[in-house]
Amino acid sequence: MDPSELARLLDAQPAQFEVGDSVEGRITRIGKDAVFVDIGAKSEAILDRVEAGEPAIGATVAAYVIGTGEDGIRISKRISGRAASALLASAQESGIPVEGKIVGANKGGFDVRIGDARAFCPISHIDRARVDDPQVWIGRTLTFQVIEIGDKVVVSRRGLLQKEAESAQEAFWATAKEGDEHRGTVSSIQKFGVFVDIGGVDGLVPVRELGWGDVDPTTLARGQTLDVRVIGMDREKRKLTLSARDPKDSPWARIGSDIRVGGVYKGTVKTVTEFGAFVEIAPGLQGLLHKSRMPSSGAIPKPGTELDVRLDSVDEEKRRLSLAHPDVEPEKNVRPEDEWQGAPEQAGSFGTLADLLKGVKTAR
Repeated sequence: MDPSELARLLDAQPAQFEVGDSVEGRITRIGKDAVFVDIGAKSEAILDRVEAGEPAIGATVAAYVIGTGEDGIRISKRISGRAASALLASAQESGIPVEGKIVGANKGGFDVRIGDARAFCPISHIDRARVDDPQVWIGRTLTFQVIEIGDKVVVSRRGLLQKEAESAQEAFWATAKEGDEHRGTVSSIQKFGVFVDIGGVDGLVPVRELGWGDVDPTTLARGQTLDVRVIGMDREKRKLTLSARDPKDSPWARIGSDIRVGGVYKGTVKTVTEFGAFVEIAPGLQGLLHKSRMPSSGAIPKPGTELDVRLDSVDEEKRRLSLAHPDVEPEKNVRPEDEWQGAPEQAGSFGTLADLLKGVKTAR
C-alpha cells in the first residue's frame, strides 16, 4: 500500500479517548435525559441533559471524558455525585473540575463534601476576592479543581475562576465601547472610588461618578450590585472608567425649570480656592462664588458653610454656574440683542454716546 494512502487511512480512524481527556464537539442529537455530541469517536459521546443548559443542534460543547466502555463515551463539564469521589485521582491528574458542597468553615478554610469524600479548600482559594464572612459560603454547591491528594484532599476554585475571568475579559474587550451599560458587583472600596466587577472585568467608579451628589464610598458594600456605564477606556492598558450616575437624573435638567438665573438659593460651600468658593446649590450642581461677588468684607467662607447665593449665569456647554451673594449687584453683560436705557453723555457726527453700565437693561 502506498505510504501516503496508509497515512490517510490512519488519519481517518476514530480518535481514542481516555478518562480525563479534554474534548470539544458539536451536538448532533438531543434526547430527554442526554445530549449526543460528535467528538470524532466511533460513536457519539453522551452528555447529561442537565449539564447542557439549553442545547441546540450544531452548538459546540467543551467537556471532559469521565467514562469509556460498552455504553459509549460519557462526557461531563464537571464530575459530580459518587463518581466525583471515585475519580479524584484522575481529576487531579487531568484537571477535570469536580462538584462539591461546602459543609463547614474554620479559620483556615472550608470543609467540602465531594460525593462520599471529604476535602479541604483553603480560604484564599475559594474566590478571587478576599473573603470577609466565611459563613455565607456554607451550603453552597460549587465547582473545584483537585490540587492535592494525600493525607487529605485539597481543592481550589481560584484557577477555574481565573480562566473564566480571562475568557470574559477577552470577550469584553473585543466588543466594549463607551456608553455601554452593565450591572456589576462592588469588588473593592477605596477612598478615591470603588471597583466594580462587570463579568470578570474590573472598572473604577471614581468618587465623583458614584452619584450626582456627594456619595461616601464607605456606604457601599463589597458584593453590592451596582448599575454602571462605561465612560472611559484604555484598551492598551486595559483600564476601564465607569459611572454610576444615571443621565436621566442629571441635576442639569433642573436648570430653567425650578432653578433659574436670578433665583436665590441656599447652598453649601464644598471647596475653597484663592479666587473664591465652590458652592453646591442642589445635589450635583456646584457653581463658583468668586471673591469679587462676595459681600464687601470679601472673606471667603470655609467648607461646610451654608449661605444664600444668587445664580447669575449658566454656561450650558461647559456646565458652569456663576454665583453671587444676593446683596451684590448683578453683573451687566452687554449683548447685541439687549436693549438698555442710559443717560446721553456726548453727541457727535457718529451718533450719541451713553453710559450703559450705569443704565438699566429694558429688554432682552
